Amino acid sequence: MDVNYHFISFAISLVGLILLIFVEEKVKSPIIELSLFKEKIFTASSIIYMIFGFAIIVPSLILNYFLQNVRGYSALHSAYLIVPTSLAIALGMPLATKMYQKLSAKLLIGIGMFITAAGLFMLSLVQFETSEAIIICCNVIIGLGLGFMAMSMTASVRYLPVIKAGIGFGIVDASRYIGQEIGMALLVTILNANINTARDNIRHYAYVQIDKHVLSDSVKSVVKMEIKEIFESTSKTTDSSKKQNQMLTKVKAAATKTDNLPLPKKGSDYRKLYDANSQLVVGSEKVVVNLPKQISSALTPLSQGQAQLGQGIQLLAQKEELTDTFQKIKDSKNKNLSRAFNQVFIIASLIVLITSPLAYLTDKKVKE
Repeated sequence: MDVNYHFISFAISLVGLILLIFVEEKVKSPIIELSLFKEKIFTASSIIYMIFGFAIIVPSLILNYFLQNVRGYSALHSAYLIVPTSLAIALGMPLATKMYQKLSAKLLIGIGMFITAAGLFMLSLVQFETSEAIIICCNVIIGLGLGFMAMSMTASVRYLPVIKAGIGFGIVDASRYIGQEIGMALLVTILNANINTARDNIRHYAYVQIDKHVLSDSVKSVVKMEIKEIFESTSKTTDSSKKQNQMLTKVKAAATKTDNLPLPKKGSDYRKLYDANSQLVVGSEKVVVNLPKQISSALTPLSQGQAQLGQGIQLLAQKEELTDTFQKIKDSKNKNLSRAFNQVFIIASLIVLITSPLAYLTDKKVKE
């Protein structure tokens, strides 16, 4: 159903675009003067400014998703890490304008696109444990690059007739919004696909770890069932957090049951303690059998205490196994989700890099 909806929406948009071009070429006073695109500098600058809008979506939207939904930051905390991008743009634009007096627009725009692509690629190296300072540095680099790319706005109308400059500015500015819409649609679609793949990988890894660790059958059953419910849930992050807390409560209840407790893992310290205690229990039973009845009855509580001690060792060993299981699942979750976002950052970087040769077309030598 969703696939058909997206296909129909795309088809309608495509038909609408064709009709728009057809009508604009026929009417006497078009809203968009398509003849302006005959000027290659204007066309190249418009495309680059569209890429500007596309690229700015990465820190403002995709990175924001990563910070809030993967790292668990608040919206305000995430904003503190993203705002440096805007500040760097505000710094890069006047710097590029000043350099424009000595350097050509195509060189400045090209430098900006390479810097932006480099910053986006650096974001693709960000992991769950990456420090906030590095994330801020990536955003500053992206912002500086975007500030230089903004020179395409000035270059776009440089060779247009003065009377057409206002219309040209409007078209170029609109191309930025088109780039933002394309960025949101394309990158979020890719991100959703990556996250679905990551979820499958995390769930499979979780089941493997549950089976691999030494846990009672009841604990394994509860953990698998709760993990399945969490992954099948499509609710909001806050609801997911509640479900995780509910899962932990149920798992703790199952882990405290003393029925069918597994032996501690072979080679572990708990196994050594358990084996030593078991030998004491066996030895005590042999001693009790050979003692008079009055003395043996007095030693019965000691034997019971040793049995309870063995049970306690089993519970502690299972707790350690359960903690290790959840830690490995958590590490897998952070790694897979980070990879899902990193792939989006790489794609955005490649798109900016591939379109960078267009910068060469944003200026030309004026014949003296």
